[in-house]
Order: sequence, then C-alpha cells, then structure tokens
Amino acid sequence: MSDKIDREMEDLDQWLIELNVRLKNGDVVDALLARVLIFALCFNKGVLSIISGVSRLFTPKSRSSSGKVSSLPRPPFNAEYLLYLFLRKEERDGVIGDLIETYGQIVQRFSKRHADIWFYKQVAGSILPLIRRALLRIGALVWLGQILRRLIS
Repeated sequence: MSDKIDREMEDLDQWLIELNVRLKNGDVVDALLARVLIFALCFNKGVLSIISGVSRLFTPKSRSSSGKVSSLPRPPFNAEYLLYLFLRKEERDGVIGDLIETYGQIVQRFSKRHADIWFYKQVAGSILPLIRRALLRIGALVWLGQILRRLIS
C-alpha cells in the first residue's frame, strides 16, 4: 500500500508542477479554478502522507499457508473514495463494507486484477444515480431559495 501511496504522491507532484507552469504561462482559462485545484492537490497530498503513516500501523495482516505475513487485498482506493464522497453517512459502512467483502471473495477465487475490474464496474454503475440524487437535492435547495426570495421581496 505504501508503494501505491508513494506513486500517487509522485503523480500529485507532477500535476502540481504542470498546473503551476500553466498558471504562470497564462495557459489556464480560469486562474481561480487553477488555484482551487492546486489547493485540492496539496490537500490530497497531505492526506495521502497521513494515510501512509497510519496505514503502516494498522494494516490488517493475514498468515498464508507458508506462515508468511501478507497484507489483505484492498480495492482500488480512488473508486472506494468516490463512493465515500457520494454516499450518505448512514449508507457508507454497509455499502462499502459489502463491496469490500465481495471484493475479497473475488480476489480469492480469481485474481486481484479481476476483482479490481469488478469493483470499478460496481462503482461506475452506482456513481451516476448517486450524482443524480445529489444534484436533485441541490436543485431542491435552489428552488426553495427562489421561493423564499420571492416571498421576502
């Protein structure tokens, strides 16, 4: 997991450098958006470094038949994070937990690659309805705000 986080941190460094160069050259259409992206990338890099340190302490271990200690397979981080962002708090543990449990079964039966493909497929099928639900909630708030503005004025 530490290698994956290190690779993601290197990718974030590259994106930051490229975005800063584009911002300085005036290639970015919206400077405010570019600065927000830079902030988000820096924040993600900080979170990844914290996760890297904590994960070394709390990574679940299992013993293989040869007695060697090995890490349990984890689903793709980005896909799991997307679900975490769009699911409600009360849905997160159940949905993500069920997906991780099934992911482990698929890894044992087939391979990590097949399990990753399955996990991405599940997230891709879930993300559009979750985005639609979030947009409808935002639309309802905008509609309510317009009604309140009309009532006040």
